[in-house]
Amino acid sequence: MDTNGFNDKSARVWWIAGGGVLLIIAAVFGVRPLWNWSKIQRAEGFLARHAEAMNTGKNPSEVALTLKSALALAPKHPPALRAAALYYQTQPYIEVLDLWQSLDRVAPLSILEKALYARAALNHGRTDLALPLTRELGKVPSQEENALRLGAEAASLMGNAQAAVDLANQAWSKNPNNITNLWLLGSVQFRHPNPSMKAEGRRRLMSLVADGGPEVLPVINLMLLPPPIPDADLNLLLRLLPARTNAPFEERLARLGLENLKDPAGKAQRIRQVAEPLWTPSGRTNLLRLAEWLSQRGAYQEIVDVIPEDQAITHPLLSLNLAGALGSLERWEDVERLLGKSEGPEFTIQKETFRAVAAHATGHTNESLASWSKAVRLSNRNPQMRQIIAILAERRGYQQVSLDAWLPLLMLPQYSQKARSQVLRLAYRVQDPFLTRETLDRLHKLRLLEVPDQMNLVLYAALTEHNPAKVRDSLGQAKPLATTAELSNRFTIATALLSLRENKPEVAEALLDPLQVDWTKAPQLWRVVRVAQLGKSDRRPEARSLAESLYPKALSKPERLLIESWLAQE
Repeated sequence: MDTNGFNDKSARVWWIAGGGVLLIIAAVFGVRPLWNWSKIQRAEGFLARHAEAMNTGKNPSEVALTLKSALALAPKHPPALRAAALYYQTQPYIEVLDLWQSLDRVAPLSILEKALYARAALNHGRTDLALPLTRELGKVPSQEENALRLGAEAASLMGNAQAAVDLANQAWSKNPNNITNLWLLGSVQFRHPNPSMKAEGRRRLMSLVADGGPEVLPVINLMLLPPPIPDADLNLLLRLLPARTNAPFEERLARLGLENLKDPAGKAQRIRQVAEPLWTPSGRTNLLRLAEWLSQRGAYQEIVDVIPEDQAITHPLLSLNLAGALGSLERWEDVERLLGKSEGPEFTIQKETFRAVAAHATGHTNESLASWSKAVRLSNRNPQMRQIIAILAERRGYQQVSLDAWLPLLMLPQYSQKARSQVLRLAYRVQDPFLTRETLDRLHKLRLLEVPDQMNLVLYAALTEHNPAKVRDSLGQAKPLATTAELSNRFTIATALLSLRENKPEVAEALLDPLQVDWTKAPQLWRVVRVAQLGKSDRRPEARSLAESLYPKALSKPERLLIESWLAQE
């Protein structure tokens, strides 16, 4: 056999194969840039069509469709992101924040774009995004006045009324003739809890609209949220905003609010008169505006009255508004029935929530949990639905899901107080001290944690933190807060727990023995600390007696580890 010939042929085969592979690789890497380039060119075509549609005032759906097509082809193309962000800046959709964020990642934002991004963030209650941008704008001389206005609005959203007034006053001082500055100063004064400041804001706003200028509508909308309005102001506003059959819908709603204050007895009939003509497919947009307007005023029964179920089940946003109103009225059976009836593939959140409810009802816990989790993710843009999911999930025992649903609502001013109370309650019920600590810490960073719970945060840190130095730092910061007997007890128990974890039971004993506490009725974690201290101090009968008050299945792993090591011994 001629092995050399075989080797020659083999070498040729390998060379050919290798060359083919190289050609394939070259083709792939050569075609990919070409393919990406072609997609960008097609996206540019859609952007040109979008610009034309905007300039010629074509159908809004076509304007939006061209943008979506451009982004689908080139989701990281700066011109596409910029055009979409600028378009949605004027729309009530929270997706605009993602667009600005995505644009900032691929092409640094200009100063004006940062100002628009900050404005969008404030419009959607995201002060965490707006504040860093506002600080950057404040360093640019041309944007200083705008930064003061943005800062005033951010402070107002965060509940710091005095800071909002101070910043708005600075902006007004820089340009007293600017209508925007006048409006902002009057509005933040009007929201101030101090009655004299509120009265000053009302006078400023009323003087601003006395001649019937374009500010009449926003002033009315602001004053309608915390009625009543003084009779003299109410009569003036009614004259400035006369009833017009062809008026824009927002103007009709403002007029409706004024008429309802003037004559509360006719309120229900007036609202129904506005709603009934909207019970058609063409009227759904305005029906949704009416529902959202009523929701801002907490008029949940009126929402139920003006949204017929047959309309709601064919329109996702109407369905969510009706479900939210029913939930606010504690009509949860009606909520679940409505979610089960909602039709069409666009009802994704409602359908996933109903699947979770149905899976739980048939005992399929894992499937139910998966659907709950998916529903929470899908409701990222819909705080109203998040509340529904949180409550329905907790009613079925899914406390972790409920907590996950409530947490993002802490960042939205209109939901933050309710979310705070729910998150705080659930944080203590999830039987996961690591999650409890994380949740309390999050509330603390948002300045939503009161002193007793700040002490609990230190206690949970003492239970879960592996680094004793960090716990000692936390205790040092918390010590000045221990100004009452109850707070002092919480602080002492946290200190004793750290001593136990450092194997210093004698220190823990000296701390806990003097406390005037009924240990059998104390919170579970307090009892665990006391049981561990008694056991490690060789006071086993007392430890075992107190341990009988604990429910073993309710103990978390760290709590169990704290007491099991000695309880298991004879």
